[in-house]
Amino acid sequence: MNHQSTPSFQLHRYKAGKLPPDCDSWILSQSSGTWFQTVGAFRAVWNHEPEIIEINDSSSGERLAVFTFFNEKKAGLSYPKRHSLLYFSAPVFSDNNAVKSPELLNFILTSGSFSFALLNPAYQDQKFPEFEFKTVPQTGLWLDLLPDESVQIKQTSESVRRNLKKPVSGQFEWISPEKLSLTELELLEKSYQHHGVKCPVSAKELHGVLSRVSPDHVLAIRYVLEGRTRAWRLWIYDKRGWLTDWLSAVDRDSGKEPVGYHLVWESVKKAREMSCNGLDFGGGNTPGIADFKEKFGCRKRHGLLIRYSWNTVVSVLLSVNDWLLQRKRKSGL
Repeated sequence: MNHQSTPSFQLHRYKAGKLPPDCDSWILSQSSGTWFQTVGAFRAVWNHEPEIIEINDSSSGERLAVFTFFNEKKAGLSYPKRHSLLYFSAPVFSDNNAVKSPELLNFILTSGSFSFALLNPAYQDQKFPEFEFKTVPQTGLWLDLLPDESVQIKQTSESVRRNLKKPVSGQFEWISPEKLSLTELELLEKSYQHHGVKCPVSAKELHGVLSRVSPDHVLAIRYVLEGRTRAWRLWIYDKRGWLTDWLSAVDRDSGKEPVGYHLVWESVKKAREMSCNGLDFGGGNTPGIADFKEKFGCRKRHGLLIRYSWNTVVSVLLSVNDWLLQRKRKSGL
């Protein structure tokens, strides 16, 4: 493997506590879900200062990617500190960056700056080219926001239109995210159990995150019926013009089918009020959840999960971790 850096890119590494003054406005990577998109949100989620990697186009000085560099523990095994995990992602590449993305990824993987890279490139309309590294195809869902609501609803499926015609007795209200109580957040765990998927975060952990994250970047909508919250949804607001789906929960015992449809449609209307150009619904690889989102007229986008290490020891650790995780899932732990 050739570890020579591609001349057209420059990599800068900023250690924790020594970040540039303007870094709070930088859009960061995402790790296995929409956890953060700014330095301030990173601090809220992980409760410590990030170490930032910045890649620029050496000819134009354009900032092409900003991501974090940190260690992670998986399945009980910790990688040595010098073998850190790298995440790289963004909701949408511009046409210019989409052309550069294969070269940029190759630069990151072959630069020799990282012992192990876990990369999640930005979704784009065209398929990524074949890489020599271990890759897993992924699908993203993006909803273009149309200026006319009547035209927007015509883009949805018949089931969406039918469910939106069904009235709901409760109230939808937009609130500051930290106002969601621990009891309300416990609905998240029940929602994941309904889909047979392990919840990525406990209600207590999420409650702590929402108490620290900036309300400028996170929006919360909840559905209240008879004085009790039956559903809620969190969105991350990107000042470049879109809302990104974060987490949602519905009380399946009392919040019946139309509630979920109305919750999304209220979010679409909110995005229009904010003059957004679209909504990023995140990954579309989970059956059931993806099918529901596609009903609103989302279009599929192509993504790629890339894992690579030129270090044999790290590669072995990665394989062992994969085996342990699969075993853990099968045993239901």
